[in-house]
Amino acid sequence: MHWTFDYPWGATATWLAVVGAVMVLAASFALVWRELLPLSPGSVAVVALRLAALALIVYLLIQPSVIFKRTREVKPHVAVLLDTSGSMDVVDSGHSRKRLAEAVEMLRRTRLPERLAEKSQPHLFEFSTGISRLKPDKLPELKDATGTGTSLGIALSQVAEEFKGEDLAAVILLSDGRDNTGTDPLKAARELEVPVYTVGFGRPKPKEEKAKERDLMIVEVSHDRRVVVGHATDLTVTVASKGYEARTVPVRLELDGEVVATSAVALSPDRPERQVVMKLKPTSPGQYVYTVRIPPDPTERDKSNNERPVPVFVTDPVWRILYVEARPRWEFKFLSRVLVAYKNIEYTSVVRTAPEKVVIQGTNPADAARIATMTPDQLRRLKALIIGDVPRTFFTNEQLATIAALVEQGGSVLLLAGKSSFGLQGFGGTPLERVLPIHLRKIASYMERRFRVRLTNEGKAHPAFQGLEHDWSRAPELISLVGIAGVKPGATVLMETTDGESLPVVVVHRYGHGKAGVVLTDCTWRWRLGLADGTIDVDLQTIFWRRLVTWLMPEEKAEKEKRAVQLVADKLRYELNEQVTLTVTATDAEGKTVENAKVLCRIYAPDGKVIERQAALTKVGAGQGADAYVATFMPHTNGKYRVVATARQDGVDLGRDQLALVVGDTSIEKKLTDPDRDLLKRLATRTGGRYYDSMEAERITDDLTLQPKKHTWRQTQEVWDRWWVFLMLLGLVAAEWTIRRMRQLE
Repeated sequence: MHWTFDYPWGATATWLAVVGAVMVLAASFALVWRELLPLSPGSVAVVALRLAALALIVYLLIQPSVIFKRTREVKPHVAVLLDTSGSMDVVDSGHSRKRLAEAVEMLRRTRLPERLAEKSQPHLFEFSTGISRLKPDKLPELKDATGTGTSLGIALSQVAEEFKGEDLAAVILLSDGRDNTGTDPLKAARELEVPVYTVGFGRPKPKEEKAKERDLMIVEVSHDRRVVVGHATDLTVTVASKGYEARTVPVRLELDGEVVATSAVALSPDRPERQVVMKLKPTSPGQYVYTVRIPPDPTERDKSNNERPVPVFVTDPVWRILYVEARPRWEFKFLSRVLVAYKNIEYTSVVRTAPEKVVIQGTNPADAARIATMTPDQLRRLKALIIGDVPRTFFTNEQLATIAALVEQGGSVLLLAGKSSFGLQGFGGTPLERVLPIHLRKIASYMERRFRVRLTNEGKAHPAFQGLEHDWSRAPELISLVGIAGVKPGATVLMETTDGESLPVVVVHRYGHGKAGVVLTDCTWRWRLGLADGTIDVDLQTIFWRRLVTWLMPEEKAEKEKRAVQLVADKLRYELNEQVTLTVTATDAEGKTVENAKVLCRIYAPDGKVIERQAALTKVGAGQGADAYVATFMPHTNGKYRVVATARQDGVDLGRDQLALVVGDTSIEKKLTDPDRDLLKRLATRTGGRYYDSMEAERITDDLTLQPKKHTWRQTQEVWDRWWVFLMLLGLVAAEWTIRRMRQLE
C-alpha cells in the first residue's frame, strides 16, 4: 500500500492554491492577533481550530488516494481433444474393443480430467474435422466414432481460436493419427505455440491379414454435372474387387433410395478393376445428388466404399426454340448443330437469304412452317427465341411487343452480336430493349478488335458455366466485339475480355418470370481453329453454346414463379475446410433486385446439424457487377449437404430455392485405417510436448509443467472524498466561530 495525490488543477496550480490558503489564514491571524493576547485556552483553541481547518483544506486540495496491490493465482487452461472420426471405430487385430472405446477407458482409468483439474482448467473436446465441447459425464455414452474425415490441423486451429487471449498451457491429443483432410497439422501446431502431448491408439494390420482382406469398391464415377431433363447422359463407373474370385457385381444408380438405372460388371483376379457405363435420364429439374451403389459382400469389413455420391444439376425442358438470322453465317452454322442435338427440343430456324426469300428448317417441319410465320399466337407458343444479326425491321412492332411479353411471362430471349442487330437499325428504343440485360448505344457499336476471354467469378458460379475447369484464355483470339452503354442493375456478366479493360462479352439476367441474355461477339467460330491446330484440346465453342442454350431453357410457369428466388453455389463439389459461397438473387416482377429482402440460407449437414446464415446484399463482381445476396459457410464434415434459401420482404414470402452439394469423400475414413504414430510423434516433438502409448498416458499429468500465473492489479481508493471529511471541516469552522463569538472576537 502507498499514497498518491490527484491534483485537480495540476501539481503547480494546486500548490499555489495551498499557498494562497495559507497566506489568507496568516492575514486573518494578523488582523486578530492583538485581540488574542494575552494567550488563554480560548485563544489557543481558536488558533488550533483555524490551523486544523487549514490542514483539512490542504488535504482536500491535494486529493490523496491509497493504492493497494492485489494478487490472485489463475490456473492455466488445458485442452483435451478426443478423436471421434471413423477410423477410431476400428477394432484392431488382437483387441476386443474399438479404438474410441479404448480412449474413453483410458480417460476413465487415469482420471485424466480430474487430475488435470488439480493444477489447471481442463476442457474436453471431441473432433473429427472440427472440435465440439464434450462434458466428462457424457463420455460413457460415446459408443461410436462416426466422423467422415479427420483433420488434426483444423482441430488445432479451432483450439487456437477458442482460447485466443487466454493462458493455454498445453493440448492433449488422443487419436490414431490418421489425418486425411483439411489443413497441415504440423503448421497448425506451430501456430498454436503451446506443447502438444499426443496419445496414440490403434495397431497396424498384420501383413497376412491385409493379404486376406476382401473388398468390393467403387473407385470413381465420371459424369456430366449439368443434364437436361429427358436427355440421356453417360455415367462411367469404375468398380474394383480385392480378394474375391471371379464374379459379376450388380451396379445400381439411385435417387433418394429409388433405383433409376441398373447394370453389372464382371470382375476377376486377372481383371480386378473395370468400368461400366450407365445411362442417366432425369425426369424433373433441380439440383440432385444421385448415388451409385454396389451391394456389399457379407465378408467385407469396409462397406463405406460401396457407394459414391453423384451431384447433378438438371435443367428444365424447352419444347420450342426459334432462331432467326438475316443471312447465313458461321455462328448460325455451329449454333444450329448444337440446337439440333437436343432431343427434347423442337427447333426452328428462319434465315432470310433475300428480301423476299427465307429458308425455313426445323426438327418438326410441319410445325416449323407455322412458327416461321411469327404471328403473335405462334410466338407465344415458343419457350425461347434466339435473335441473330437482324435489324429491328425484321420484326413488326407487334412482334417485338409479343417477344418482350414472352420473356416477362416465363420465356427466354438471346440476342447475338452483329452489324445489324447492334447497328443504327438495332433494337434501341424497342420493347425488346426493355427486357435485355444491357443498355444499348444509340449509335452503331460493332467494332473489330482482337481479344481473349475469361469467365468472371460470377460466371464460374452461374448455372450456365458452373463446374467448367477449362482455361478460356488459351483459346484463339476473337476478332469482333459490340460496345454497350452499360449493364443493367441485377444483370450478371458471365464472360469478359482479358485485355485489361474487362469488357463484357456475355451478359444475362432474369426479367419478370423469364430470362434474357446477350452475346457481344459474333466470332466464337474462331475457337474451332484452336481445336484444329492443337492450341486447345477441347471443343470450347460447342461447350460454350451448349451450356448457354441449356441455361436459356426456361422452366415451366408454375416452377418458374418459385424461382423469383434463385440459389447457386460456386461449385457442386467441395473439399473439407473449403469455403462455400452461396449467391441468392431475389427479383421483383420486373426482374429488378429486391434490395430490402431478408434472405436466409438454411444448411442441412450430413451429421444432422442445421446451420443458418443470413445473406447480405452485396455487389457481385467488379465494375458493372450486379447486386445479389451472398452468404458463406465452412463445411465441417464430409457428405451431402442440402441448402434451402428463403426470401421475405415486409412479411411477404418472395419464394425459395434449394440445391444439394457434396463435400469430400465419405469413404475416406475407411480407406486407410492404420495409425500414423510418426505424425503424432512429430506433433509432440516439434511443439515441446511428448508422445505416449495408451498404456503410458497416466504419466501425462506428472510430465506437464503447469504453473498457475499470478494475476496482479492495482486498486486505487480515494480517501478525501468522504462524508466524514466534510463534517469534520464543518465542525472545525463552527467551533472556531463559536469560541470567537463567546470571546467577542471579530
